Amino acid sequence: LISITAQNRGEGTARNLKITVNITPYLIDKIEISNAGRLEIIEGGATGSRVVILAKELTPGEKQHFELTSSTKDIKHIEAQGDEEAIKNIFKFDVIFKPNL
Repeated sequence: LISITAQNRGEGTARNLKITVNITPYLIDKIEISNAGRLEIIEGGATGSRVVILAKELTPGEKQHFELTSSTKDIKHIEAQGDEEAIKNIFKFDVIFKPNL
């Protein structure tokens, strides 16, 4: 289980933040989004090796979280893209590996 949290640590609202996670050559078995009203899958997903999650906006101090279930704990690539304010204000990424239950 790969647990990923993005937090807006800035003072302004971050908009159009895309979080890309790639675990090639492994496959994502399942994706759980903690707040589907704030995060959405816009590319890839379960049964693929890559997913792109969109946060249309994150307000100051806001955290959003999602989890990927896979047979691996290896992340080939993870990145965030967004408007200038999104990249300037966000970051902290927390990536936690948990045992599959």
